[in-house]
Amino acid sequence: MQIWLILLSAFSVTAAGIVILIDRYKTKRILNEIDTMLDEAIKGDFLESTWDESVLSSVEGKLARY
Repeated sequence: MQIWLILLSAFSVTAAGIVILIDRYKTKRILNEIDTMLDEAIKGDFLESTWDESVLSSVEGKLARY
């Protein structure tokens, strides 16, 4: 009985670690995209890349109007 509890705990900790790593990767990617958009907007070279309803697209639209 205790071995199942140990295995379940180990699996839970591993799964939580994987979720955290994936979230950090996605956050880093989005921040890099925003940084690039801001650099392009500052230079006056910014072009909106996609038209969809995502938050990132909303930021692109606002930068395009800037």
